[in-house]
Amino acid sequence: MNKLISQAGRVAAAVFVMLFVTNLAMADFDAQQAEGVPWSGYWWPYQKGGLSTGNGYRGQPSPLQKYEMYTEGRQNGPSLQEYNEKYYDPHAPGWYGLCGFWAQAAAYETYEIYPSSQNNIVFRVGDKKGLLTLCHDDNIWEQADGAKPEVFHQWLLNFIKEQKKSFVADMDPTEEVWSYPIYKYAMETKTENSRISVVVNISYADDFVQPDYMGTRVRNKTLTYDLILSGNNIVSGQWTGNSILDHPDKLTYPILPGTSFEALDYQTILDIAKTKDDFLESDAPVSLPPGTYHLVLLNQDAYEIHCLAGESIKMQLTKQTGSAHDISVIVKDVTGFTVAEENVAIGKEMVLELSATRPPYTVLVSQDDYADPNIYSIVLDLQKIYQQSVPYIPKYGMWSGFAITNPWEYSVRGVTLTAYSKNGVPVQTLLGPLQLAAGQKHIFLFENLQWRRHEYNDIDRLVFMADLPVGHLNMIGGGGGDAASCFVQNDSVGYRIVIPDTLSLHMNERSFIGSVDNESFEETDMTISVYSQNGVLEKQVASSLNARDRLAIAPGISPFYTLPDNGWVDVTSTDKDALLSGYGFIKGSDMFDSFFALPVLGSTTKFMPHIPPVGSNWEASITLINTSDSYNTVTLHPRKDSGLSSDVMVALRPFEKQTIDLVPIFAVNTGSDLYRSVLEVAAELSFTGYYTYRRSGMNDIVRYPLYEPDAARQQLILHHNAGKKGYWWTSACIFNSGMDPLTVVMEPYDHKGLQLEGESREFSLAGGAYDVFLMQTAFGIVNAEKISFVKFRVKEGTGRIGGFYMYGAMNHSMIGGASM
Repeated sequence: MNKLISQAGRVAAAVFVMLFVTNLAMADFDAQQAEGVPWSGYWWPYQKGGLSTGNGYRGQPSPLQKYEMYTEGRQNGPSLQEYNEKYYDPHAPGWYGLCGFWAQAAAYETYEIYPSSQNNIVFRVGDKKGLLTLCHDDNIWEQADGAKPEVFHQWLLNFIKEQKKSFVADMDPTEEVWSYPIYKYAMETKTENSRISVVVNISYADDFVQPDYMGTRVRNKTLTYDLILSGNNIVSGQWTGNSILDHPDKLTYPILPGTSFEALDYQTILDIAKTKDDFLESDAPVSLPPGTYHLVLLNQDAYEIHCLAGESIKMQLTKQTGSAHDISVIVKDVTGFTVAEENVAIGKEMVLELSATRPPYTVLVSQDDYADPNIYSIVLDLQKIYQQSVPYIPKYGMWSGFAITNPWEYSVRGVTLTAYSKNGVPVQTLLGPLQLAAGQKHIFLFENLQWRRHEYNDIDRLVFMADLPVGHLNMIGGGGGDAASCFVQNDSVGYRIVIPDTLSLHMNERSFIGSVDNESFEETDMTISVYSQNGVLEKQVASSLNARDRLAIAPGISPFYTLPDNGWVDVTSTDKDALLSGYGFIKGSDMFDSFFALPVLGSTTKFMPHIPPVGSNWEASITLINTSDSYNTVTLHPRKDSGLSSDVMVALRPFEKQTIDLVPIFAVNTGSDLYRSVLEVAAELSFTGYYTYRRSGMNDIVRYPLYEPDAARQQLILHHNAGKKGYWWTSACIFNSGMDPLTVVMEPYDHKGLQLEGESREFSLAGGAYDVFLMQTAFGIVNAEKISFVKFRVKEGTGRIGGFYMYGAMNHSMIGGASM
């Protein structure tokens, strides 16, 4: 195996002119060893360029790509370009390589090197040794002519015997360079007259190993030479026997490490090299939230999976190539009963799908012999009883904020926010698991979460989970502050859903993206039908959706290369237990409009809570979608009207979609009997729809699904009161869809979860009536800033209320909101 050593090192001491023996304490036999033993490593030939390409090693990501991922969050960075310019040449002679730098690194960095996982990036032994090799391509070194036996002899005694240090020798006297770190010798000497005859056996680390070789593979070589004396001085020397043609050449000793790479940080690589095992290592079992984990098995690993009885666990453990040992996996429930056990062989995986009965579960991972440690991956996912989807994460030019509130009088455990990839694989739990105390709120921006930069592009959506329902709000906004939208899923899950709006590829400089998501652990078959506004079937596709997977619906993406303007999409699973959800996002230069798919529940009566009065600066419309294949008549009826005189009949053709401007039809003056009347929307057949508000002259809109009768409750919670010192306003609408009058209590709570003393409000709602509240008006500007969340509850009786909330910026057009 032939190699090349660089001439970049800077000479730190002159070559010896005359060597002395006065302090050598010559003996018939002498054996010495350096304190640190160099490690065996790979020589990284120029032809393969393995440190950047992965050729000759493990492919990609290569060692330098992993370094870039670790430091820059991307695979292709400046260190790759530098390396390719210096040390990657497919046409180079076969013996060109980095053995000289490896030998310098191995002689200097004399500590054990183990695989590790840092920031969820596995650095194998070969990765670390390769990066250390580059950290020594421009060392400050001492060098000498080792072809002179008297010089070689002096280096053995000076460095190995006296300083207990290794040094590097080119072991080939020809043009080719074979550099190795010498760390040990055993020497016999015989002195006759003015000649010392030496037989020395040297030990050095070999580089004829695989890059991931752990430890030192030792090579030995016997050299013979004579040293010529003049008095007590060694004045020359000569090789004898086989060593005449086979003896060392140049000698180097690394004084200080140095790299010619501007893009490599030695201290960072040193930290990587000295770390072992993985970021989950602990003496006690480690709690494992959903995510993908790349791990190292240097001793038994133990994990705990926390969930509730009745929830589902899906875990996949994969053994990566490397160790020849099988991985033993044992899963036990809280009683110690073994629920699963398997030996995972090379390139194999264990898949565990479990409906929890006695959680938490302990996972024990081990192998028979840890001298050759395994590298393995765990992908863990949970299907919780309470979970909410966050299907869209803006990454460039927009912000995404969250408010998670526990409004109950008891704490809630297991609160997490997990990132998923496009194909539904959990990437990382970004938040939690947390325990939210009673009344506790957690507010944060997505950009401030501790996501791993190299996995950022993999994050496609989030799932919020908790052991019990807590308030969850997601709001996105534009960097210019002119548009915002709330994204709150609530109950938008079922076996049949409707994406209520589509756009073609280009429409008024606006774009549309959407998806259908399978939120369960079971594959489902479905039919996707795309309709025009007039109910014409534009496209119908039969498709299967894997567990947790996503199907994108956007113009230009198969199978929906074209979508109609103002059309809609029907998605129906063949399994009525399926958990399908979906979303749409319409973005323009002046507005955002995000919405969850509407569930088709079969109910034929729904409600729109609020129509702005005459003189308001608000516009309101309702969009109706006929989900049946027959003509469908929809009646719009103000609930406060005991007769039918105010009713409006809307005829819908099969699968037709209509949008109706309601202000000209139903807006009334404040003194009217129909002022603040809930609008009942009743159809003959199945339908769905939403209602929309817009401030006159502004571009941003907010939409809400038509309120389902079963969504009404005896208590509703406005989980987040936006304030920011007057930047935002918060409003709420509470309505009574029944015909009996109700008294409702409005109770504000502060940021410690304590009810604001003396600030409760009571108001009456007649049958079919609603009321609206601006927090700053209802409680005063000063008190409004103190409010974290607000509870609305029916004071007595069995009546139920519904409602929605809205946020807006004082001096901007952006608004957003969701149903309570």
